[in-house]
Amino acid sequence: MVRTPDEIKAQIVSWLNEANIQFDDVQLNENQAKDLEFMIVTKAALKNQIYILKRLPGRVIIQSELGLAQEHREMVRTMDAPKRNALFLNLSNTLTLYNVRYRFILDGVQLNGIRIHLFKHDDQLTKDWIVETSIRLQEITSNLLNLINIGLGRPPQQPSTTDGDDSLPYA
Repeated sequence: MVRTPDEIKAQIVSWLNEANIQFDDVQLNENQAKDLEFMIVTKAALKNQIYILKRLPGRVIIQSELGLAQEHREMVRTMDAPKRNALFLNLSNTLTLYNVRYRFILDGVQLNGIRIHLFKHDDQLTKDWIVETSIRLQEITSNLLNLINIGLGRPPQQPSTTDGDDSLPYA
């Protein structure tokens, strides 16, 4: 059964509401409307975008993006080539192990950010997948920042999100 983008969006909105995940239904600007059927942005500490591209109808994509602070960008840019290459290899290997699609956002040798995403086709879409993937991408994004911090000789940070934390609060 092929559903329209509006039907898919309505289902996703319903699932996000049921899971008590806050979100914004983004009003697409003219440029976005050329490429996107719709975009929903979750309101977690680390935001995810949920969207369908017009050129890939029926494929729902959940994306998270880690934008680096100017301080991080400068530190990566000024690393010597072997250290910078080792950092990129470590990030690539980690993302491959996480089994996500990714893109480094580069300006020459300067790393400006990392975009990660997963997708499902409409006929395989479930509420559990939407919720789990949103939480999973937030955790991966937080882990990537820690890998970058460690690669730059800085201490790791506490995760900036506890959304979906289902661990016990005691040992």
